[in-house]
Amino acid sequence: MKSTILSLAAILVLFTACKDEKKSETVVAPKNLPFTFTLNAIVEKDDVFQIFYNEDGKETYAPEDAITVNVTGKSEAQDIVFILPESVAPMSLRFDIGANKDLKQVKVNGFTLNYLDSSFSGSSAQFFKDFYPNNNAEYDVPNNTVKLKEVPGQLYDPILGATMELKAEILKLYNKAKGK
Repeated sequence: MKSTILSLAAILVLFTACKDEKKSETVVAPKNLPFTFTLNAIVEKDDVFQIFYNEDGKETYAPEDAITVNVTGKSEAQDIVFILPESVAPMSLRFDIGANKDLKQVKVNGFTLNYLDSSFSGSSAQFFKDFYPNNNAEYDVPNNTVKLKEVPGQLYDPILGATMELKAEILKLYNKAKGK
């Protein structure tokens, strides 16, 4: 079973890592993987998204503790799936929502956190409560949109950090998976 999960994860990484791939497909994460984060959103331009994670719940993230996904721009909603390493049980997440300055906004439909057999799903309104934006991003809550912007004199790096509410939901997810 473990080798099947690892094989599926390796295949998924291979397909999402191809930069020259022109075909856009929704990737569905295999069930029962240790920890996945799935964002359902409309991303109209090609970009690169990252999830950083740590296991201490602090606001610092090591560069090697990140999952990168190439996103193919399209006008329809798509699932963007981040599969964390099997040995990782994150207590905090940081979502880097793009590096392409031509991407002006991302419409968020919802998100899901999965840990083993347990999951937590949230709407766009929940997403805006569970992540806070830095200076390169702002929320347009009525339109379910994250607006990306350049700030003069600052490096362009739109980041959404985990709130205490999200960290509490992650902890509940672990407790639910353990049957507590």
